[in-house]
Amino acid sequence: MAVSSQRAYLQLLVLVLVVLCLFTSFLLYDSGTDPHDSTTVERLRSRLQERENQLDLLSRGNTGSLRGGEATPPTGNGVAFGFRQLSRGSPGFNGTKLHEDLTATDDALVRELLFRRNTRYWLETKPEWPVDPIPPRTKFVTFSPWRGGFNNIRMSLEMAVAFAAATDRTLVMPPEMNMYLRGKSSLTSYFDYEDLRRGVSVVTYDEFYDLVDFGRFQHERPNARQPHSTVERYYEGLSKMPGVYNTKEHWSTNRIGGDVVYCVPNCPDGNGSGLDKNAHAEYKWFQKFAAHGHKYNMDDPTIADARIVHFPQNLLGHFYTMFYFRDSQRGRRVRRIVRDHVHFREDIIEMAERIINKLQDFKFSCLHIRRNEFQFKDAWTDAETIVANTKRLFSPDELIYISTDELSDEKEHKQKWSDPKA
Repeated sequence: MAVSSQRAYLQLLVLVLVVLCLFTSFLLYDSGTDPHDSTTVERLRSRLQERENQLDLLSRGNTGSLRGGEATPPTGNGVAFGFRQLSRGSPGFNGTKLHEDLTATDDALVRELLFRRNTRYWLETKPEWPVDPIPPRTKFVTFSPWRGGFNNIRMSLEMAVAFAAATDRTLVMPPEMNMYLRGKSSLTSYFDYEDLRRGVSVVTYDEFYDLVDFGRFQHERPNARQPHSTVERYYEGLSKMPGVYNTKEHWSTNRIGGDVVYCVPNCPDGNGSGLDKNAHAEYKWFQKFAAHGHKYNMDDPTIADARIVHFPQNLLGHFYTMFYFRDSQRGRRVRRIVRDHVHFREDIIEMAERIINKLQDFKFSCLHIRRNEFQFKDAWTDAETIVANTKRLFSPDELIYISTDELSDEKEHKQKWSDPKA
């Protein structure tokens, strides 16, 4: 009898803690987020850890509910066969069965954990990265983003981050600019600058200006609204500085990042008859990997010894095709730096979550209907044709989120997406 009472008391205590936890989360979540609140990310991590602790308590106190009567495996350092195993895909772990066997209270808890980890994929490996920002190095990477839309600008940033990480240089964030279709803005308006500094050494343009005494060569500093295409004007002084490797001078005309391959530290050599089996296999794979681009050795003194490597609006492409790493582990780490540290700011993630919450937690499909950024009107596809081309992909009652820049006053098109018949 005493055991039953103790168990009932424990279950009641757990239920009260969970309800209190969820209620507190609701207040925090709906209270809004100050875009300039530096504690937002830490608050989120604390909230996540609190929920994982609650799940751990539930799993130890109610094994039958969590595992359908099966024995609970050893807990290790994480939740007892709970969320960490689910997110990391441990062998033998049946995440679907776990989710189906949860009680209603447990289910609400785990769904919130899954929801937040789905939108913050980089949190899974954060303990592996430095807590403090990486200090400035003695060599730098500067770049002007591609003069196109936001996704092209993001690709420029990823390529620059990968180059800085691969060469252990400090990345210089470009100054505020006029972004195509977005007006005057900066990369730090969208990307988490503080977390980026934990993955690679980064400084602002103004910090770089002072660190290298750039004023001796570059007299104009960003202080006025300038078109996006002229952001390169703030790097004109590099042509007068010693020790600068300007890729524009070494790449052929109109070559972009997607057309080149930087080998770290150098490209495999297929010449000679003395190649062993492994060297021959590597060279064969490299020829296939680098078939698309012009090849450069990163240990070439003109690159390795340069104090500054500059990319003047020529970074367009996928960063993972721009680099060939002889050490595969080093290559994986650079790719992981881009994955875990080039991501949106917390306030942008939370705004997206508010939309997702209204769209049944990832149980929906998306259509991106591009309209007004196209300069070519013949690229326009009307609503009826889009529906006809895609209807076989969706279920009859499926929820669809449509993202479009179509204007409400576009009279020349007979049917708009705001029209329920569309």
